[in-house]
Amino acid sequence: FLEIQAGFESQMPQFIDKICLEKEQVDSTNSFLQSWAARDSLPEGAAVWAHHQTEGRGQRGTNWQSNAGENILTSVLLFPNFLKPESQFWLSKTIAIGVRNFISRFLTSEDVYIKWPNDIYVKNKKIAGILIENSIQFSSIKNSIIGIGININQNETLLPSATSLKNITNQNYNLKHLLPTLYMELETIYLQLANNNLEIIEAFYQQHLYGKGLQMGFYNHILQTSFTGEITGTTNTGALCINTQNGLQIFDLKQVSLL
Repeated sequence: FLEIQAGFESQMPQFIDKICLEKEQVDSTNSFLQSWAARDSLPEGAAVWAHHQTEGRGQRGTNWQSNAGENILTSVLLFPNFLKPESQFWLSKTIAIGVRNFISRFLTSEDVYIKWPNDIYVKNKKIAGILIENSIQFSSIKNSIIGIGININQNETLLPSATSLKNITNQNYNLKHLLPTLYMELETIYLQLANNNLEIIEAFYQQHLYGKGLQMGFYNHILQTSFTGEITGTTNTGALCINTQNGLQIFDLKQVSLL
């Protein structure tokens, strides 16, 4: 399979970022883009990026903490109406690959992982989070708001389990200059999804899945117990496959989390 990357300076996104609004502060970029799209007829690829979010959101209703002006906080509007609702995990995998490819431009590629379902980790620390909100109409996904937060220049008040590009490389980055490269990576892999090249997406996601093949700790939210097991992969609907002492078990996002 193919590791999809574009030339760092030479290529620009074709449709993502054609309309891009820069905001000093919003409640959350996803909420702002949802309101904007409801008010105006926006094309696919419309984006917003903010210097600060007052109510940034993450998976499972968590908050996304970010110092003002130090990190990438952006949301992109996509129209993946070629996907049925039961196939929406393909979009999640696709976006995770795009963000992972962006981050791996600056770091040793082998150290950048996708933590199920779509957080991005460098070694064992989180560097990026993704929140996808899909609008379903009839039997397809009408539109998707893709929210992305990437720790870039933040070097303090990070949780012990988080990191940033600056923490790792000791360099400062110009956020505005980084955005076209991020959008290019997202667009490149998204077009693979739109063209139904699912084998490329699946192979890449499974290869870079955090903890795959290793004994890991998990927490079962239903039973409220901890257990150990080995991640063997994911299902097409996004469930996590774990080989435990009781055999192979399959968990969805609300049932289990990695410790």
